[in-house]
Amino acid sequence: MWLDDLNELVGTLKERIEQHKDVLGKNETATRYALIDPLLTALGWDLQDPGQVQTEYSTGDGRADYAMLAGGDTSRPRLVIEAKKLGRPISDGINQSITYCVGRGIPYFVVTNGRDWAAYETHKPVPVTDKRIVDFSLTDPAQPTVMKMLWLWRGNFESESPIVPVIPDRPALQQAATSTSQPVAAAPPSSVQRPDRNIPLDEFNPNRGDPPPAALLFPDGTEEKIAEWYRIQASVVRWLIDTGRLREADCPVKGPKGGHLVAASPIGRYGKNFINPKQIGNVWIETSRGATDHARTAKKILKIRDVDLSDVRVVMET
Repeated sequence: MWLDDLNELVGTLKERIEQHKDVLGKNETATRYALIDPLLTALGWDLQDPGQVQTEYSTGDGRADYAMLAGGDTSRPRLVIEAKKLGRPISDGINQSITYCVGRGIPYFVVTNGRDWAAYETHKPVPVTDKRIVDFSLTDPAQPTVMKMLWLWRGNFESESPIVPVIPDRPALQQAATSTSQPVAAAPPSSVQRPDRNIPLDEFNPNRGDPPPAALLFPDGTEEKIAEWYRIQASVVRWLIDTGRLREADCPVKGPKGGHLVAASPIGRYGKNFINPKQIGNVWIETSRGATDHARTAKKILKIRDVDLSDVRVVMET
């Protein structure tokens, strides 16, 4: 049966790790060939079919080790997998993977060193550490590990929202391992529902006199507190600089009517000094605006720098 085969595979990979850990700990390619590829194959991914799996996938911000395609749409991967050599902390690949996914709108990513696996939801409106939705290690007991592995089953990605398998109690787990050859379905986690006070930036339209929001939450998990209205604009510019999306050489960033939204010096379109300039790194912004103007300007800057406004969340005061 299929679950029995997965249990057997986990045992085989455990032995392989123990016997060849010195070799695998020095070589990412060997780790992929000996540990990662067999597990993905067992979970229904045909590594030789470019319609299912593309290796060294170009994201525009680098190359992902594996890009996994399913659901009949080969124009965009459902998830990418970042591989590390055995023994390397998987946390080393999180920020890199987020960058890959944000640039291409890829909803999920996995980081693994062949032994430890962790899956994350790219656009989940929480800090990076809370984006993790399932994790397992081949050194854990085999049956719970197999149940968690089912999240990576290719059939799970034929639906729009892959389900997270529920780990049942021990009697139910033993019954599942001996009586079924299909993954156990589970209800989607409630945490993927958007909180009422956490909205996409493109839906954020403040009115005159409204208090500023509590924070902005960016696609990579960075959270910027907003104590004053101008900080919504300043936080956007700071995040763009920190993530390499905005450089001094890109300035001035001009709005649709030619005004300088971000400038290399505090001087506007017609050579006039900014009224109330604020310096962010090596660039400047004009802060003599009202609440609604700050929000609109922040949106314009992000759009000009090719950031999807729905990927930036506004955390409102509760």
